[in-house]
Amino acid sequence: MIEIKNISKVFKKSKGIFNISFSINEGDITGLIGDNGAGKTTLIKSIMGDYKLDEGEIEFFGDNKNFRLLIGYFPDQNNFPKSEKIYDYCRYILDLKKIKIKDIKEKFDNLVNMLGLEEYINYTFEKLSSGMQKRALLIPLLLTDPKLIILDEPTENLDVNSRLEFLKLIKYLSTEFKIMILITSHNINELEDYINKVIFLKNGKICYKDKFEKSKSSLIDLYHKHLGTENKHMVFDDLKEIRK
Repeated sequence: MIEIKNISKVFKKSKGIFNISFSINEGDITGLIGDNGAGKTTLIKSIMGDYKLDEGEIEFFGDNKNFRLLIGYFPDQNNFPKSEKIYDYCRYILDLKKIKIKDIKEKFDNLVNMLGLEEYINYTFEKLSSGMQKRALLIPLLLTDPKLIILDEPTENLDVNSRLEFLKLIKYLSTEFKIMILITSHNINELEDYINKVIFLKNGKICYKDKFEKSKSSLIDLYHKHLGTENKHMVFDDLKEIRK
């Protein structure tokens, strides 16, 4: 498990995150929800090591030093060269981690097949749909055997079918490979079928955290209760028809 223990990162004008504590266990999919400016990105960057903590510590399977080698970050949709072929991009990312594709060829091929990208491995990203681009970006990430994957708005710019398809894939990774998932989204309705824990952030602090079961509660109701109805730019898409 990863355990976040009372971490704080404070910027000028008292912006940042304050006394954040929570844990994620193997197989958990944890939804991190909050309004713009609530501190989600600061929290993610603090976990990833982009920001030096002012207080607190992070332990990953009891290790508080080298744990970031076991964390995979899913890149933003615009943060990769779209003129690159999938294979070349995967090779480049793995080279940075001193891993040669030829040394893990069987694993690479298995992942490509699992993600349904056999016919497209030598296509450039710009020739793929947004949904296929998302799947392709998972290849180098999964080849590094992460224990935790952090996804920041991974379904942004996808249509409803592609969003649900991608979230089902994330659920599969959690269930079959016991990978811990931390996922943010402004589209909280779509998270209800996939997460089993939820954390609400407000003004850099956790205002609610608990296990989540769709049969017992609604994310929208929890959102209104703990974050307030004055926040208007959380998206509540009606996905009932697509789920039928």
